[in-house]
Amino acid sequence: MKKITFLLSILLSVTLFSQSHVWNGSAGDHDWFNATNWDAGTVPTNTSTVLIEGNGNETVVIDGAAAMAMTIDLPLQSTLTIKSNLTLMGAIQIGENASLIWQKGTLTGGNIQNNGLFVIEGSDLKDINGTNITNFAQLEINNSGVIHIAGSMTIHNPSTGQVIIDSNGGLIEDSGETIFNNEGYVHKLSNGSPGNFYMIFEMNNAGVIEIGDNQTFLFLVTSQNFNNLPNGILTGTGTFDITATFSNTGTIAPAGDGSTGTLDFVNNFHFIADTTLRIDVNSATDYDTLDIFSAPYLEGNLEVNLLSELQLEDELTVITNSNPSTCNLPSQVIATSASALYTFDVLCTTNSVILKVTQIEVLSTEEFSQESFFRVYPNPTKDYLSFEYAPSLLQDYPQSKIELFSVLGQKIASFPVKELTTQVAISNVPSGVYLALWVSEEQVLATTKLMVE
Repeated sequence: MKKITFLLSILLSVTLFSQSHVWNGSAGDHDWFNATNWDAGTVPTNTSTVLIEGNGNETVVIDGAAAMAMTIDLPLQSTLTIKSNLTLMGAIQIGENASLIWQKGTLTGGNIQNNGLFVIEGSDLKDINGTNITNFAQLEINNSGVIHIAGSMTIHNPSTGQVIIDSNGGLIEDSGETIFNNEGYVHKLSNGSPGNFYMIFEMNNAGVIEIGDNQTFLFLVTSQNFNNLPNGILTGTGTFDITATFSNTGTIAPAGDGSTGTLDFVNNFHFIADTTLRIDVNSATDYDTLDIFSAPYLEGNLEVNLLSELQLEDELTVITNSNPSTCNLPSQVIATSASALYTFDVLCTTNSVILKVTQIEVLSTEEFSQESFFRVYPNPTKDYLSFEYAPSLLQDYPQSKIELFSVLGQKIASFPVKELTTQVAISNVPSGVYLALWVSEEQVLATTKLMVE
């Protein structure tokens, strides 16, 4: 027991010693530069390790002069507001319920690790010089104007991170090399009036970037790269204006899943073989559209999500382009609704792409729920699929089979249904979205979508 107590004492001493400046707020104000507010009795310097904790609800303000620190730790519900220059040797750690609010000045060096709330706000001048940012939680840019970037830095928005932009202006690289790696969510909000936000740096998107209605993201300068990676999704009902070098192997989804609207692309736009355009269809007059203001080369995949039923010969103009395009899209795509399997012809004209309903195959109208008699798992998958059927229905349809199709209508596999559970190896099937159809001699009994990773 004595040894344990001794070790705990050492650990506690090291922890306390590691914080050279602990905020106690003894002066009764919020001033960083008031030495009375620090337990050390001095203002932090570039070698100081700072802890702003107090009673757990402290607010500290850097204003009027340039501040320095080795590290700054913001736990609990503490808030640090920056209104002048701050130079970091190490990192700012923003705790889960803590906040960092940057209103003015220059941030230089170090790293910001955000597990709480990081807010960039106000129209005063802001510059950032070589400060890396990792956003695990929420980063907000509110009415902030242009933020100038110098030096080399990386902004990393992991899968848990959200970057919410309610501002005109932008993040503009003036010198050095800035790289934004997005695996989470970046959203330019719609606020009722037109708005532009400049993104002049290298963007690598493996998450979601959404542009609000009547808003524009401008990825500019040909020396910069905008890479929409295989897991990346570009969505919204605004405009992506791209003069940066654009590489697109991800997904374009106007308005987002389950909603319909129009998404615009201006200048550079590429829709190569590995790209997917995801179209939600609510009716023959209410569906997603992609408007392209350039002369695109169209060669990707079309994925149709039917939210309601259509009629034979219905035509949906899903892509328009201002200049003649080169179209090498698939000739047909298939999709399912709640009650039917649809085949669409893909019609390319000089300035548009039209989906025309050419076949409708009504699914079984038996009095049962699909979920109760047809189950497919795991989904998504990468090695195998299992199909499970209700015993009574298996007796009713002894000659049934499973057919696996790509969304382009290509049959990938077909196999008989003989037992209550059928397992199929799919390790040789390319990654993508597929349709599985349970069919009998007379009809399509059920369908489901599958994701192969």
